Amino acid sequence: MRDSAGGRADGLTTIVTLPATPTEPSRPIARLIPFAPDRIAPALRARRFAAFVRRARRFPDHRQVFLHPRPGRRWTVLFCYQPEPGPIDPGHRFTIARLQAEGFAVLVVLAARDAAQGDAYAALGPDGLIVKGLSGYDFSGYTLGLQALVAAFGTVDVLVMNDSVLGPFHPLVPLIDSAPWAFTGFLSNNGVEPHFNSFAFFIRGADRRFLRRMRSVFLDRVAFDGQSPVAYLQETRMARVAARHYSAGSLFGPVSRQDMTFHYLENPEGLVEIGYPFLKKSIFTKFADTFDQHRYAMLLDRLGHDPLA
Repeated sequence: MRDSAGGRADGLTTIVTLPATPTEPSRPIARLIPFAPDRIAPALRARRFAAFVRRARRFPDHRQVFLHPRPGRRWTVLFCYQPEPGPIDPGHRFTIARLQAEGFAVLVVLAARDAAQGDAYAALGPDGLIVKGLSGYDFSGYTLGLQALVAAFGTVDVLVMNDSVLGPFHPLVPLIDSAPWAFTGFLSNNGVEPHFNSFAFFIRGADRRFLRRMRSVFLDRVAFDGQSPVAYLQETRMARVAARHYSAGSLFGPVSRQDMTFHYLENPEGLVEIGYPFLKKSIFTKFADTFDQHRYAMLLDRLGHDPLA
């Protein structure tokens, strides 16, 4: 894995202000933030170890359905969760189409109860498809996708993302090219410890060495069946582990290391207005009571996205 040209990023950080909406406040946010891990407290290490022992499960069953050769292309590993047969999530359709329109080859890793559900996703025209069991959450899918691409191409530039976000609503290539790091998060926060949100990140030059160095995050023998251990043991550790070997930073994030705000749920419309490319799907589901659903449905329409089921 290689660092991009440009080297040091500490002089690139800028502060922008999220525009206010009728329901969400204006607030500053940083752009191009080099990653600097905090010291891990012994108590946090102990809690993580206990969580691993209690929650680790067997890695989910899976099969690679196809992977079309696209050497020299930027790829996306897109994790999609569709547990039951039925209409394809409109967010999945939109994301695949937008990524391919921008030149990304797309490897869908589909979590489904029935492997036959992969047929509907194959019909969407992705460049690769892996079907896995429901356990393991997104990180088991990320592992499968990264392993498949490295096995096929040796070294690959890859965007990794899951379907907890809708979009992209802005071009990704200019954002990615603006980042001077080998490992780039789209959004960072300081919960648990400074880290990148795992719903989207970009890796320059992923290869076998990268997979070896990151094997404590992209696990391939065990997985977790709860969102909490995945976040606690994989998501919040990912940037720290990557930064041991590679330059790392995030495109957007808090201005202060003391700021614990999750900007994607504080002012998601404002983030999109300043160029952030995604909206969290939970705005319309888990946190629907928190947001003006009429306003956000209109925002989706303005962004060209079909209504969510």
